[in-house]
Amino acid sequence: MAEQRMKKNLQRTLFYLVSLLGMVSLLHSEQASVHDIQTAYIYNFAKFIKWSQKKQQKNLKICVLGESALGEHLQKLSRKTVKQKEIRVQHISQVAEAKTCHMLIVPELSGTKLAEVVKLAQKYHIVTISDHPDVSQEGVVINFFIDRKKVRFAINNQIAKASGIKISSKLLRVAKVVSYDK
Repeated sequence: MAEQRMKKNLQRTLFYLVSLLGMVSLLHSEQASVHDIQTAYIYNFAKFIKWSQKKQQKNLKICVLGESALGEHLQKLSRKTVKQKEIRVQHISQVAEAKTCHMLIVPELSGTKLAEVVKLAQKYHIVTISDHPDVSQEGVVINFFIDRKKVRFAINNQIAKASGIKISSKLLRVAKVVSYDK
């Protein structure tokens, strides 16, 4: 019985990973924009992230801080569901407005402003996501980057854990892990 359950879990995991990689490959082959690919990743990230019990809401809220081309692409996710939660995309102008967000898209910010975002994200269990170079070293949880003309991502798992966020090992296996403490 336990062996069958493990086999089913492994099959489900492989299905999700193949789906994630397949979606990204399909988008690459159709000359999709970088933002389309990042949007597909963000949708799939939500399947492999578990938020703190304090963050349980009926919707999964993805917030975009300030102006961002990615924010416009994320509107495609509105009303889709992940883990029986409807996705809501919201544009915000102030860091303090992010308290109820599950994911926060972070634009390029100065050091002080970025530190403010990271502090709030840790306090309110928010997954921060950016596509600006090396911000995962500054406390952003997921950082997109381009490698050999493909969109990749790095995860700072230490920051995620400090924020009360559990990222599935399945997702960590396909990421560049910036900090992974066992």
